[in-house]
Amino acid sequence: MKWTADGRLDKLTMMHDRQAAGLPQHRSRDYWLGQQDAERAERAGEFREVAHGKYTARIHPTGRVEVWDASGWRTEDLAKLAREQGDAFFRFAQREPDLVAVMAEAGWSV
Repeated sequence: MKWTADGRLDKLTMMHDRQAAGLPQHRSRDYWLGQQDAERAERAGEFREVAHGKYTARIHPTGRVEVWDASGWRTEDLAKLAREQGDAFFRFAQREPDLVAVMAEAGWSV
């Protein structure tokens, strides 16, 4: 733990240390409860389905976006796919306006 010169806990330094170590920031109790509710709703099978052109997506309460197209391509988690493929994914998406519309519908900033 870090302390200030006057003997108090130095929360700002601790926050920066957590960021540098790659650890998640502390979340509020309300945020945590909201996440629990979203996970419970997803396990119960809740989702919102949208379709744009050849793409159809299920947007789950946790924010997970499941997408498939008319040719049979499918991903269970679009964000995970985007992280794994990096720039290649976003170059592909730029050529697919229907996929961009699905991403925007899911709340992604595109």
